[in-house]
Amino acid sequence: MKDPDTTPNTIDVLAASIADIPPLAERLEKLPEVSHTVSMIRFVPEDQPEKLAILGDAAALLGPTLSPSSVLPPPDAAAELEALKRADQDLSRAAQAEPSALCRAPFGRASQGSSAWRRCAPDDASEPRGRPRRAAQ
Repeated sequence: MKDPDTTPNTIDVLAASIADIPPLAERLEKLPEVSHTVSMIRFVPEDQPEKLAILGDAAALLGPTLSPSSVLPPPDAAAELEALKRADQDLSRAAQAEPSALCRAPFGRASQGSSAWRRCAPDDASEPRGRPRRAAQ
C-alpha cells in the first residue's frame, strides 16, 4: 500500500457537472489525507474536437474497407489451383525476361517455390491433395 496509485484505500467522488470538477479536485488535494486526485478531465485531450474530426475522416475512409457491404465467397479448390498456375507462369516469365543473372535469381527461386502446386494437384485438378510433403532424409 505504499504506492498511492495502487492502494485500495481510495474514494470515488461525483461532481454535479464537468465545470465543478476542477474546484472540487483542488479542495480535495489540500486535505492531508489525500495524496492526489485523478479526474475524468485528465483523460480528455485538450484538442479533442480536432482529434475527433481526424477520427471521423479515418472512419469514413476505412469503414467501407473494414466493414464491406458484401464479401465475395472464398475461391474453390480449382480456382486456387488456377491462381497458383498463373503465378508460376508469371514468375517464370519474369525470370526469363530479366537480363541480369543477379536479378533473375530471385524470380527463378520464387518460380521454383510456386511450382509446388504440381506436387499437390490431383490428376483431375478439381481438389488439391494438400500440402506437399518433404522427402524423408
